[in-house]
Amino acid sequence: MPTKESQESEAALLLSVREVCRLLHRSRARVYEMVRMRELGHIRDGRSILVPREAVTEWIRKKRRQAGC
Repeated sequence: MPTKESQESEAALLLSVREVCRLLHRSRARVYEMVRMRELGHIRDGRSILVPREAVTEWIRKKRRQAGC
């Protein structure tokens, strides 16, 4: 059964780095590297990094195309 936190993150338009880590099963260091290398679209709000949900979806699409899926 989904938790309240998982339901809220499913509905969120902007995701924290921690949420992206959970969704993509990647380490925090890897997600920050993806942001730094501009592999993953993001928004900076002060010191916070927020990732639009559609940027995560686009990253997955791009990886699938590269893999020939």
